[in-house]
Order: sequence, then structure tokens, then C-alpha cells
Amino acid sequence: MKGWILYKTPASGLKPESYEIHRFIEVAARHHIDLQIVAAAAIRPHRDP
Repeated sequence: MKGWILYKTPASGLKPESYEIHRFIEVAARHHIDLQIVAAAAIRPHRDP
């Protein structure tokens, strides 16, 4: 299974203070879930032509 978390900073910028995000990743790994952190700024809204 795969999952994504939209977060304000990319995964490489996570700090130790981001306990909840690290916890999500840890628990997901135990349940064989491929959880990825995606920086919200990297997502562009869809625009109709």
C-alpha cells in the first residue's frame, strides 16, 4: 500500500521537532505501507486551458 502526506516542507527538510511526521513514517513502515512526504509547495493546482 502507498500513501502520501502533504506537508509544508519536503521530507529532506524535516526536523526532529516534527515528531508526528516521523511517527507516521515509523508506524507505516511497520505495517508495510510506503508513506511519502510531499511538500505542499511542489503541488501545482490543475488549470483548465
